[in-house]
Amino acid sequence: MMTRRQFFSRVLGASLFGLTHAVNIVEAARLGVLPRPVPPPQLRISKALFLSLVGQTFLLTGGPKGKYAAWVQLTRVADASLAPGTEQFSVEFHAPPEAIFPEGLYRLEHVKTGALTLFLQLGKRNRTGVYYEAPFNLLTSKPRS
Repeated sequence: MMTRRQFFSRVLGASLFGLTHAVNIVEAARLGVLPRPVPPPQLRISKALFLSLVGQTFLLTGGPKGKYAAWVQLTRVADASLAPGTEQFSVEFHAPPEAIFPEGLYRLEHVKTGALTLFLQLGKRNRTGVYYEAPFNLLTSKPRS
């Protein structure tokens, strides 16, 4: 597994070659210039996992024809209504003002989680940027019969 230092070293190296434009980030990832961390087999998606990542940056890529890319920051993990046998929450990501993407499936990459595919919905917008939300409704136990 790639270390955090290796991840940022490769990202910094890529940016030094002028790959900071959103379209170029996608191309760099396709060419293998940017790392593609693989999540460890024991990784379990949960509210606790995302709470441990609040404030950290992810590389977002995807959308129609894979043409969208941006660096986004996990800003908030919010509780949703509780139902027996489920863990319901949503996570919110902050993107730059120019990163307005349609709702859909996107790949989010982070050193700790590797690559995750999440459904993102456009949330609020303000002068500091755009917010995207990913809702979760996870089963935690088998329903009683």
